[in-house]
Amino acid sequence: FSLNIGADPPPSADVSGPQETSTLCDFTLDASGSTDPVTTGTPDLNAEWSCAPVSGGPSCTGLLNFATGFYDRTDGTGAKGMTLTVAAGQLQEGSYAFSATVRRNSE
Repeated sequence: FSLNIGADPPPSADVSGPQETSTLCDFTLDASGSTDPVTTGTPDLNAEWSCAPVSGGPSCTGLLNFATGFYDRTDGTGAKGMTLTVAAGQLQEGSYAFSATVRRNSE
């Protein structure tokens, strides 16, 4: 008889936010609706955000959230934490793909 115990399934990211905005507006993306199939109750998760241009559009390099000194902040102004707030004027007109990698705080 043998028994194999596999790793726990990963959390599932659920990101909400606007689909469209203006270069003159701040916007916030929110991953707090993410779930953990292993945890009952409120999951203890964290997120790490990324940004990429869509179809060769303008780059995301102007975002302070990803700059040295800001990246590790978890209050929305950095690239870690359950929310990502982008201040007005940081992105040029274009299309961007934002994603959140959600992990358990215990990992």
